[in-house]
This record gives sequence, C-alpha cells and structure tokens, in this order.
Amino acid sequence: MLKINLKTIIYKKFLINLKLKNHYKFTLYLIIFLSSLEIIARYIIGLGDPPLYLSHPTIEYEMAPSQRVKRFHRNIFINSLGMRSDELTNHKNKNNKRVLVYGDSIVWGGALIDQKNIATEILKRNLNKKENNFEVANISAGSWGPGNWLAHLKERGTYNSDQILIVISSDDWKDNPHFNSLKCTLSSPTEKPKLAINELFIRYFYSKISNYNSRMFEKLDCKEKIYPSNKGLNDLQEFFTIVLKNKIPIKVIQFWDREEFINEETKLGYSLVKDLAKKNNLTTIDTLPFFKKCSSDPNDLFTDYIHPFTKLGQSCLAEVLEYALKNNFSF
Repeated sequence: MLKINLKTIIYKKFLINLKLKNHYKFTLYLIIFLSSLEIIARYIIGLGDPPLYLSHPTIEYEMAPSQRVKRFHRNIFINSLGMRSDELTNHKNKNNKRVLVYGDSIVWGGALIDQKNIATEILKRNLNKKENNFEVANISAGSWGPGNWLAHLKERGTYNSDQILIVISSDDWKDNPHFNSLKCTLSSPTEKPKLAINELFIRYFYSKISNYNSRMFEKLDCKEKIYPSNKGLNDLQEFFTIVLKNKIPIKVIQFWDREEFINEETKLGYSLVKDLAKKNNLTTIDTLPFFKKCSSDPNDLFTDYIHPFTKLGQSCLAEVLEYALKNNFSF
C-alpha cells in the first residue's frame, strides 16, 4: 500500500514538474515571439514613432510642433510652428523671399516620402540654386480643407510672405472641419505607442476588422457635422479676401486626382473652385499637363486614388509649384 502511494506521489510530482516546464517553455517562447515581432515592427517595418497631432479650437487639428521622427525609415521634421518645413520666424529677413504653400495630405507628403523628397523641399532647393534667399513653408495636414486653411490664416497670419500657393483638389471644397476628438481617427495619434506592435495591430490590423472602427467611433460619439453645401466655398472666398487685402500674390493649383488623371475629365468641385478663383481675378494652374509630361502611367505618380506619394509624383508637384512662382520671382 505504501509502495503504491509512493508511486502515486512520484507520478503526481512528475506531472506537476512537466506542467511547470511546459508553462515556462510556453512563456519563454511567447516572450521570444513578441520580442521578435517588436524588433520587426520597429526596426524592419519602421513603426513605433508616428508624427503626432494636436487638437485646436479653431483650426480643428494640426501637427504637433518641434518633431523629428523616423517613419517607415523616412525622416519627418515638423518645425516649431507645426509646419513640415524648416524653422520660420514671424519677421523674415528683408533680403529673403517667403512662399507659403497651403494644402492637405497632398502637400504634407505622407510618411512614405522622406522629408528631402516632398514637393515643398524640392521647390526650396530649386529656388535656392542661384542664391540662398528663398523660404518655403509647408502649411498642411491630412484632410485639411478651406475651413482649416482659413482658421490657420486668421490664427497665425501671413508670416510676412511674398507669395501664397494653395493646392486644392476637386473634393477639397466640401472637406469641412468636424472638431471631433482625434481619437475618432487612428491616423492622427496624439501620443507615441508604448510598443511598435501596439501600432501594428491596432492601427493596421485590428482596425481592418469588420465594424471595428464604427463600433469604436460610436462610443466616442464621432459624428459627421452637417454644414451648408456652400460652406467650403465661402471659407475659400474669405481666405482669398484676406490674402488679397494684405496685397499678397496668390495662385491656385488645381490638383487632378488619379481618376481625373486617367479619364482627363474633372469632377464638379474643379469648376466650382475655378469659377471662384476667376471671380477673384486669380490665376489657376492645372497639375494634369505637368503630370502627363512626367508619366502617362498613374502608378508612377499615385500610391492610391489621390496621393502622389512617389518620388516622381512629388517631383512633378514641385514643378507645378515652381511654375506658379515664375512670374513673381526671378530665378
């Protein structure tokens, strides 16, 4: 009887030790797996250090100031004024010429483009080939529209600029501010993720699960604010009025998206913006002929339905910006 009990005790201890060993092995393998995934996400993919955003009571949101991040192995620099460009002072040197470029993600350049390859940086280098006295300010953020540009202009002024360029697509006239929490979009983080794998799963995997965004946004009360259909055009008109009152030359660059580029046919918003610019005696410049000259293949220029987030796409956009300035500055 004693022998049987002893065998039973030994066997039970063996099972317990086996379970503990398996538990330790599982924990060890899990740690190795998660550590490997973190290394891949941070150092191979390039996640974990996204550019950050700030909410604003009138502008809606903007880039957080003074950032230097590396995203997908591309450098992104945001100056102390929240612009994706070099530092800018309110009072410029009298010998300098200052250009402000307003836009949305098209101008901002996205995280797939290194700072040195975005259109405004290429423009700055081209302008300064002969003499280093040009400053180019990139005033933009993803999904900005006329209401955001107008609020920024009212809030921050014109920075003693010599020329203003505005890059607007056919859909921007109806892209109005909503003043929702920035948590209503996973693409506008306000703080760094603790781990790169957090961002990998939440922003890029989990967000793709059916109804995840809608369920999360409902909890945050993320609603699309309803505006009169002409609000965007009214904001754009007020933007023009303020700039013209300050006697600053302004040109409107009408950006043709991928569909318009392929079909060579514009949407409704194109004519609405063009007519408003004409009413204010402003010159409009189409991107289509410049982009067609660069390439007839939209895949060379666009990374999706609208964004020219390729080196060639940004280079072509820089050509349009430079062309828009040629009657105002000598090169």
